[in-house]
Amino acid sequence: MNPQLKRVFGLLLVIVSILSLIISAGGVIALWGARPAITTALQDTVKLVSETLATTQKALAVADAALQNAADTITVLSGSIDSLGNSIGGTQDALNSVTTLVRQDLPKTIEAARTALASAQDSGSRLTLLQLHAGVSRRLGEIRDEQQAEVSRVEGSKAHWRELDREFQSMVRGLDPRLPIPEELRQHLAQFEPDGSLSGLLLRYLEANGEFYVDGAGRGPWISLSLVDGETHSTGLSRSQVLAGDPGLAVLILAAVIDYNLSQSEARREDIGYMDAMFALFRQASDTAGRHTGGE
Repeated sequence: MNPQLKRVFGLLLVIVSILSLIISAGGVIALWGARPAITTALQDTVKLVSETLATTQKALAVADAALQNAADTITVLSGSIDSLGNSIGGTQDALNSVTTLVRQDLPKTIEAARTALASAQDSGSRLTLLQLHAGVSRRLGEIRDEQQAEVSRVEGSKAHWRELDREFQSMVRGLDPRLPIPEELRQHLAQFEPDGSLSGLLLRYLEANGEFYVDGAGRGPWISLSLVDGETHSTGLSRSQVLAGDPGLAVLILAAVIDYNLSQSEARREDIGYMDAMFALFRQASDTAGRHTGGE
């Protein structure tokens, strides 16, 4: 092969190798820059799965207790029916013995008595079984009501969720206009509709502009963010620390959490106790932020 051609091919291979190294280094740098956001997303996912499993475990415990109560009731019913059958069998044996003893003297009378007693036994059996059936049905109904009440306590009634939906809509639209919120978010807050779009918008804004880190004092994950007032605001991301920092930033975080859960199905959203706690934090953060912007 021509030496000149070999040198050209060698030069091309060197250039390709350099370009590959540059692309690989760029990919590593980009992946390293996205590491905090990926870590936070994974932590949130693990937390959501853990809390969902805890709620499922509670519901399964309630169902297990209800089934145990039903099993106990059926056992009692079975024992009662066995006792009733034994009593009827004993009575029948006694009637047969009496009939054998007096058959030669009073056959017609004994026969009539047997017929009457058999009829009475059938009527009494039916009455007792009906009473037992009514008692079991009543107990099963009570168990079903207790189970439904427990489920409603954990998941919340539809009326309660609608009330939270209306309250959240009013609170979001009524946020203090002096809060240092970017204009792109302020318009959505003022025209808020409970369709789940607000949580997506807030999460994208926080991920794009916020810096996530673990607090040095051991208080868990935090976020710092520069808002329109030019200052850097920071607060915690956990329930115990979300009000430990800037209340205005806490308002945005809690609004995203609440809007996400209100827009989810019953199977995917948190229980009503969790939501009541989130609403209490949101009210407190809103009030505190309003006092700060008012100069109090």
